[in-house]
Amino acid sequence: MVDKLKTGLIIFGIIDSLYLLINTYLQSLSEFCPLQGCYFLTYYGINFPALLGLIWFILYPFMRGLLLSLWQVSAIIGIAVLGGTAILTSYFCPYCFAAYTAGIGVIAIDRINR
Repeated sequence: MVDKLKTGLIIFGIIDSLYLLINTYLQSLSEFCPLQGCYFLTYYGINFPALLGLIWFILYPFMRGLLLSLWQVSAIIGIAVLGGTAILTSYFCPYCFAAYTAGIGVIAIDRINR
């Protein structure tokens, strides 16, 4: 049951991060953004936090031992910085916060089941 939940959160995180990447790329081409807030995170049409999130979710199942712990710490730091910035600038992106929640959920499941 726990493994299914963890796998589901990882799949959700991958889909959510892909959506953010594709949406940001398309808005850089069409000037259309339903959220109107990803521009300050985008360089050359690529949303780098979404790209890093996608890489994080894809590689997470392959991490073990010390590398897994470092991977988890990097996520917590990234979530704290990006989430803190969003709160301080009064910007709320439900897709970003969904990815943060999925990442924290995956980490919590692993930490609780140690």
